[in-house]
Amino acid sequence: MTADKNIENKLEELAQAIGPDEKLIENVIRRIDSKSIANPSVVTTQNIWRTIMKSPITKLATAAVIIIAAMIGINYFGGSIDGTSAVYAAAMKALQNVNTVHISGWTTRLRPKYSTELDESPPTLKQYPLEIWEWMAENGEYRIYDRQGSITEWDDGERNYEYNQDKDLLYISKSVTHRVAKDIQHFQSITTHLNQLKDKGIKVIDLGTRIIDNKQAKGLRVERGNKREDIWLDSQTSLMLENNAYIFVEGQWRQWRHGVLTYNQNIPANIRAYVPPDTENMRYSWDIAPRFEKWQLHLRKISAYYQQHPLPETMELLPRESNEEIQAYSPGRLPDITDTTRLWVLPIQSSLGDFLRTRIKPSGSLRIPEDLQEIKINHDLITSNKFTQRQRADFVLNTLELEIIEITENRKVWVAHYDRRHLKPWRQIKAPVSHPPRSPLQPGMASTLGPNSMKQLFDNFAYWQDYNLTANKIIIIDETGLPLEPKERQSRESVAVSSESPFWGGEESIEIAKKWFKEQFSVTFTEENHPMKVYVVRKRN
Repeated sequence: MTADKNIENKLEELAQAIGPDEKLIENVIRRIDSKSIANPSVVTTQNIWRTIMKSPITKLATAAVIIIAAMIGINYFGGSIDGTSAVYAAAMKALQNVNTVHISGWTTRLRPKYSTELDESPPTLKQYPLEIWEWMAENGEYRIYDRQGSITEWDDGERNYEYNQDKDLLYISKSVTHRVAKDIQHFQSITTHLNQLKDKGIKVIDLGTRIIDNKQAKGLRVERGNKREDIWLDSQTSLMLENNAYIFVEGQWRQWRHGVLTYNQNIPANIRAYVPPDTENMRYSWDIAPRFEKWQLHLRKISAYYQQHPLPETMELLPRESNEEIQAYSPGRLPDITDTTRLWVLPIQSSLGDFLRTRIKPSGSLRIPEDLQEIKINHDLITSNKFTQRQRADFVLNTLELEIIEITENRKVWVAHYDRRHLKPWRQIKAPVSHPPRSPLQPGMASTLGPNSMKQLFDNFAYWQDYNLTANKIIIIDETGLPLEPKERQSRESVAVSSESPFWGGEESIEIAKKWFKEQFSVTFTEENHPMKVYVVRKRN
């Protein structure tokens, strides 16, 4: 049996005892691609990597092996020293108990991901501190913190951030975990990185043994061209303990990297909760929508806050540190929190009136004094799907020392009747007044696009009529008998009657509305006075 086949068989045996988890493979692809140090021999590279990919290593086992490959840039298990494959297999078994990987040391070469050739620093004598942490979050996602000199990389599972302190530049791209998951699934993406190594041999030299941190370590020197790596592995576990990288320049070997590896350490709180610094100098990868990236960073800050503070039992209203307007969307997912707790973020940067207007139903029943309407809210509501819109509104009001009381008043109402004529297809129903492009909204023009049910059309009428939140305008009582909500497993289209909902602001809208409802739906109204509930916002006593 050849040495290549023997190695492959050993890996096959080892793979059967190891559970699958593909998350951590990503770092080798990125590091071999963008920060490779020495090209390994390819005598057995493709076969061995094929074996690994068919049965990925559990948790950080792969991460530690990847770090070995990325830091030493060597086909360690394909070398020429007898017993190398056995040492590798032993290391793989030991790594099943690894939860975190920590690398500390220094480097003389800084290679920012967002750079030009002019930014690449040549080998120098200046040593920049190096620190790398890699671990799996509680939700099973991969995390990495990588600081090399003035450049800090952070991957939170959603975004990959690289901050260059010297340039005060933040480069944002999608998480490497998303990119690599595809690469692993489509194996060709991995072989693309390895094909360049074909037919390039390496020289492996036994360095003997030495004591490192009270552990006996075995050393291997790997040379290829003008690059050299000295690696030291624990003689008992075969876990990598130290790496020293050199490059041959100006007639001598010059060391440019030193790394020390430790395992199963607790992640420091400041590392786990790291947030990139604020900066106006931001760049984005091609697949990122820049307008929402400040919101993504803001969510990361909230997540970091909860690394130091307890999560809310119900909801929490967090004030923002800045009045800067941030384009946001809801729900906002919190890294490392939303997946396990179902808590998410509702951004609130508006007046109190605008916040409550859509959350208190039915429309037209909310009354807010003018001075309270203008209260500015610049907060984030931490909430979940188990709370209703009204419950969220009450929570915000309570935090602001306000409340809603219910009173009953006689109100002028329209009672809606329907003569049961056949309705036109909802897609054919348009607003009564056309809306030319870029023209201001006028009564009768479409304000929203459908599908709209009759209930929604009535509610929108009351919404626009009472936009000033006085609760003294027309409210429609629906006695048409038309379906209000879709039945279970039915879409909104099943109850739709119109493709557009008109703008009904101002007195002039009333007659337009009466005519439109009658002509399009055979719906007419009778005006009556009814006792109706009114929801009044006031300061809490």
